[in-house]
Amino acid sequence: MKKTNTSRVKPFFANGFKPAPALIALTLLLAGLPPQVSGENLNPGIIPPQAHPYGKSYGEWSALWWQWAYKLPVTGHPWFDATGADAAAGQSGPVWFLCGKAGLTLLEPGHLIGVATRNITVPPGKALFFPILNWEDDNVGRDVPLTIEQLWVEIKGLQDGATNMTCEIDGRPVEGLSNGLTTPYRVQSPVFSYWLPPADNFYQFSGYDLSGTIYPAIADGVFLMLTPLSPGQHTLHFSGDLVDSANFPYLTLDITYHITVDPHAK
Repeated sequence: MKKTNTSRVKPFFANGFKPAPALIALTLLLAGLPPQVSGENLNPGIIPPQAHPYGKSYGEWSALWWQWAYKLPVTGHPWFDATGADAAAGQSGPVWFLCGKAGLTLLEPGHLIGVATRNITVPPGKALFFPILNWEDDNVGRDVPLTIEQLWVEIKGLQDGATNMTCEIDGRPVEGLSNGLTTPYRVQSPVFSYWLPPADNFYQFSGYDLSGTIYPAIADGVFLMLTPLSPGQHTLHFSGDLVDSANFPYLTLDITYHITVDPHAK
């Protein structure tokens, strides 16, 4: 993948996201340490971000989310799925991953929107883990690799632009999401690697000849993990904006899941 020293050309999906050239100036202006999560449990039915659900931190689950997203081929990938038919792809264990939408629509000049409404069936007893808005960063495509510390500066500046985040579960709003700088649900991953399949992967979809293991990678984002939903019908809706240094929204995300928890599903 080609890169200059001052810009990056990477796949840009909703959600999560890869650094894009127009955003690097914002990155350089906003530096600092990742925010700390609060110890407060704001929302029953959501596992608190300071917990270690199923033996892993929220940050570790965020790395696993990216590894899940990258390891799947584009064909049949939930990110590219308009209806929910591919929601079970790559799912295993006690936690299912949900995602935003690949393929963005131009709402107005400079403003993209990603919208999806999906109908999915989930086995009983599965927690649901998903980002509202999130980023992953690494050295793919760079002429001069960044250090881990420099990657953190870059990704923090990008994630700091997340705002107007909302989530509703069966019509009940989730508290504490709207401010991307202070939300307790914003978490950072450990340094991790991810694997790209030899054919039909994200980068190849974007026109680049790349596969195999990528290291190092980091992630920053706002995530929720829902406790297992009761059998029956549920609706999950989440949305948010990414804004630039002038507070202009350059991307809006709006995702709805109609979820059937089927006691007989596996």
